[in-house]
Amino acid sequence: MMQEQGKVVELEGAFAIIATQRKSACGNCGGETSCNTLSGGLGKKPVLFRAYNEAQAKIGDNVVLEIREGAFLSASFLAYGMPMIALIVTGLVVRSIALGLGLELESAEGLGALSGLLALGGTFLFLRRFYAGQDIKPENMPVVRSILHPTHIPIFPTH
Repeated sequence: MMQEQGKVVELEGAFAIIATQRKSACGNCGGETSCNTLSGGLGKKPVLFRAYNEAQAKIGDNVVLEIREGAFLSASFLAYGMPMIALIVTGLVVRSIALGLGLELESAEGLGALSGLLALGGTFLFLRRFYAGQDIKPENMPVVRSILHPTHIPIFPTH
């Protein structure tokens, strides 16, 4: 199980909306400040998760979230892997077809790149629409496992 700490910001029946801080690979990098400045502070905005509220947490509670590794890997593949596969395969296939039809190399490569980018965007749109109306299986959802007591360091300092 993967764990993450967060803070309950909203309740929806048996579910809680949890805010967590974004993590990045450059958290200890000396250039982190300038990166955040260039990104307009997007790295500091919280990420919101909808999780099953097993621990019966209340708004304002700092909590521990858990999600199965398999569910996380499946979601990551759908979000990142499928669009990249669509980009590469579509680009290569269209380029090969264009070359087979007698187009010049530069034109064929341009057509392949354009079609690959369209496939990338189309895959994002398809996945978004396909999964928008579907309920996530309970075993694939994040779960609020426990409430952190005030003796723990708060996730979002009040200063």
